[in-house]
Formats: sequence, structure tokens, C-alpha cells
Amino acid sequence: MKNRILYTLLLSISLNFSFAQDPLFSQYHSNALYLNPAFAGAFINPTITTSYRDQWPALSEGYKTGLIEYNQYVDKLHGGIGGYAMYDIAGGTIITALAKVIYSYHLEIDNKVAIQPAFAIGYTIQSIEWSKLTFGSQIDPRYGFIYNTKEVQTTTNKGFFDCTAGLLLYSKYLYGGFAIDHLTQPNESFYSTVPSNLPSKYTFHAGANIPLTDSIHAISFSPNVIYLSQSDFNSWLAELTLKVKWMLAGIGYRKDDAVVFLIGFQNSFCRIGYSYDKTTSQLAGANAYTHEVFLSYTLKSKKQPSPRLALRTIAF
Repeated sequence: MKNRILYTLLLSISLNFSFAQDPLFSQYHSNALYLNPAFAGAFINPTITTSYRDQWPALSEGYKTGLIEYNQYVDKLHGGIGGYAMYDIAGGTIITALAKVIYSYHLEIDNKVAIQPAFAIGYTIQSIEWSKLTFGSQIDPRYGFIYNTKEVQTTTNKGFFDCTAGLLLYSKYLYGGFAIDHLTQPNESFYSTVPSNLPSKYTFHAGANIPLTDSIHAISFSPNVIYLSQSDFNSWLAELTLKVKWMLAGIGYRKDDAVVFLIGFQNSFCRIGYSYDKTTSQLAGANAYTHEVFLSYTLKSKKQPSPRLALRTIAF
């Protein structure tokens, strides 16, 4: 009974806040387009990335998120193109699938600094597993969940268009930017008579990839910070990653939530990363830890890259 009450509490949190808060990644720079569409085309060669996050796997129903991205620079368009698709399951009950396409314009200043504004548009489908929902009317003070609900089932699927705008400012090793998701604040309510607009999400991020030796492939470190704000939710995450030859290791902290440990491998065409979130909030007693894995592959271009400023690949 205690486990079911705990699960119901977490599910209630999911139902109340999952629509007001987008999924978050610990290896957020490994999911660059999801972080900010202005990263499209910022790197030298075309890149494919994929990530999977399993949050609170010790619980019977946690949060599971999968993401795949593609981006490249196109000379004729004077900028980058890309896109990503995401599939998210919250508490085994709320399912979200979305896809977006992106264009970013590349503008250089004195061949030392580049500015990239970007715009993304896509479509989102959300659904609810009605049979997994529980309501207060089902609970008996002594025996727990024994009654049938009197709630009337509404539509269990919802679709809407959504768009994002972003801006990235970077030199060879330093960068900073911001993005605004859900610009039109689309209505995501499952009840036609009760609107519920998806709040805009504001993302601010900055960081660097700094070589400590003459060769960028020898030793370098990457300090990064991100700040997120969406409705009443706000959070920041700071990370520091060290790269020694092909090996990566890092540590981060998310405000009032978790300490993040990262390890990985990186060479000229492939990056693999794994992170473990050790929960520090009140959920820590429920074994609420998180696993996240990441894989990135850089495609070899058949022609010489255009003579433009490109951002060094960011560790994690």
C-alpha cells in the first residue's frame, strides 16, 4: 500500500507538471538542437546524435525519454539545417511524441565571432493512458484504492503545432545563447471546454571548450552552465568536463535536484557518453536516481568544408 501511495503521489506530480515542464537532459550539450536550435550548422561536419534518459527506474513507472537529432551546414543556404524527434513517457501515463525542423542563419564578424539566429517548427502529439489514472474518489480511508472512479473519460489524444526561436553567439572556443520554446503557447488541454496553454520555456546557456595543451586532442576542459525557466519552474545546471586524449570525465550539479557524474569517449568522428544522476532532493529516499546514455556520429563530408568559423565540439 505504501508503494502504491508513493507511486500515486509521483504520478500526480507528473500529471500536474509534465505539461508545464519539458523533459530535461543532464548531457544537455550532447542534445544541442533540443537545447537551442541555433546550434544547427555550428559545427564543421554533418552530425547525427541520439540520447536515452531513464529517470527513476527503481519505481514501477518513471520517466523515459528518447531523442534523435541531425544537423549540418549548407553553403547555398548560408546557414545550418537540422531537425530532431523525441518520444517521452511520463509516469507510464502521459506520452509525448514530437518532431521539429530547423534553419539557422550563419553570420560572421571579422572571422572571429559568429552569430546564428534560428527558427524551428514542428508538430506534437500527446496522449494519456486513461486506465492508469487514479482519482481521490477511488480511495477508502482504511482500505485504499477500492472504488471505481466516477470521472468521465475525455479524449485521450491531442495534437498541435509548436515553434522555437534561438540565438547563438560563439568564437572558436567560447559560446553563449538563448532559446524560447513554445512561442505560440499552444493549447494542450484534453478538455475542449477547459483550455490549458503550454507555457513558453526560456533557456540561457554559456560555456567553453578550452585546450590546456598545444593539441586540442590532448587535454582540454569544458565549463558549462544552463538556466531554464518555464511557468513556475526554474532550474540551473553547472557542469565541468575534462578531456584527456580520448577519455572524458565530468561532474555537475542541478539546483535542488541532483549531482551528475559523467564519463565518456570521444575521437574525431564518434562520441559516447554516460551520466548518472544521484538525487539530492526529498525523492532520494525513494531510490530516485537516473541513467542517461548518449551517442554521436560525425559524418565525413565528400567536399572540403567551407572556410567559415566553426564551434569546437563540446565535450558532453
